[in-house]
Amino acid sequence: TVMVLLISVYSFDVYNTMGGLDREASQDPGQKYLALGVGAYPQQKEEPEEPLPVEVNGIQYAWIFTYPDTGVVSGELHLPVGRQIDLKITAGDVLHAFWLPEFRLKQDAVPGRETQLRFEPNRVGEYSVVCAELCGAYHGVMKTTLHVQTPEEYEHWSQEQQIAQADKLENSVAATPNSRSASEFLAPYAERMGVESQTLEQLKASPTASASN
Repeated sequence: TVMVLLISVYSFDVYNTMGGLDREASQDPGQKYLALGVGAYPQQKEEPEEPLPVEVNGIQYAWIFTYPDTGVVSGELHLPVGRQIDLKITAGDVLHAFWLPEFRLKQDAVPGRETQLRFEPNRVGEYSVVCAELCGAYHGVMKTTLHVQTPEEYEHWSQEQQIAQADKLENSVAATPNSRSASEFLAPYAERMGVESQTLEQLKASPTASASN
């Protein structure tokens, strides 16, 4: 017993001499910055990028996407991969439902009210955007495409749209659409906005369009 005690005292003394009881010597740097920043020193933490805001408006029978940061308006949704997206969703006429089947995401689009959907796309590709709420006779054609692009591709697309839409605005200032129906006025913009011609034809055939003629 005495021998065991002497060995224990000797081992303790050696451990202490090597810095075993020295607070600074016993600190684990990994534990320190893990506690402070979940694996990173505070000065190494980068500010998270602001979510990209996109305003989504559902109308019979199309989706209109507006990018408030740039003023771009599109009939197809373009998003950069790896960035948080903040969709602010509403409807211009009746109840719709914004649905991304491949993402398993769905949110109501309600007239006079704004709902929100926030997510981060993590794979480049093309995905379906569908209305999941019966919204009228042509509900089945209320579809468009989500393009998830690299940041460089998205930036290039955005700049192209800004230039093209600025040119279109200058050329349309003197236009007088009062004598034309809504579908006829929108026809020149359909291709640029990604709205299918079939949708415009159905709009022409609708009672509202007929009444305006």
